[in-house]
Amino acid sequence: MEPEYNFELDGITISSTADGKIAVMDAIYAVTGLNCPRIVWERLIADHPELLDYCEAHPFSEGKERLVVGVEGWEQIFILLPEYLGEGC
Repeated sequence: MEPEYNFELDGITISSTADGKIAVMDAIYAVTGLNCPRIVWERLIADHPELLDYCEAHPFSEGKERLVVGVEGWEQIFILLPEYLGEGC
């Protein structure tokens, strides 16, 4: 298994892969501060299923697969996030 890296953004840990892809839920939580990143993500992909083309499952060391995304995909997600913040959880 490739090594994993964690970094913090405003005190929130974001997991990443050795090749620099970040865990989608961690990143959404860190950027929005909302305690429901999965709900935000589900709304995003319901309206923009093409975002899944940028994602892949990665088996992190804690034993579960999580979606990760590279820079190009994160840019697309980040651009769309503000539309979904007002809806709450």
